[in-house]
Amino acid sequence: MTKTLHVEPHADGWAIRREGSKRAASIYKSKQDAIDEANKLSFDVVIHGKTGQPFRRSPVPPSIDPKKLRQAVREVRAASLKLRVRASTRNQASARGK
Repeated sequence: MTKTLHVEPHADGWAIRREGSKRAASIYKSKQDAIDEANKLSFDVVIHGKTGQPFRRSPVPPSIDPKKLRQAVREVRAASLKLRVRASTRNQASARGK
């Protein structure tokens, strides 16, 4: 589950706030420092202007290549299927032996 972070103006500089929260998670002197830190913490960052109006989402792409992710999911599913087949075969063999 991805958490959305907001970079917003704050009385002491710029704040990072989780979506749905009223309190700032952390405060930075510059807007760029807040944006950089928010990008490290989440893929979904909403950046606000000086007036508080949201004006863009962070352009940081996910660090995982989608093709590699799909291949890894296929491999896990195949391994899981093999384990289920082995367990099923073992259960059937033990049931016959009883």
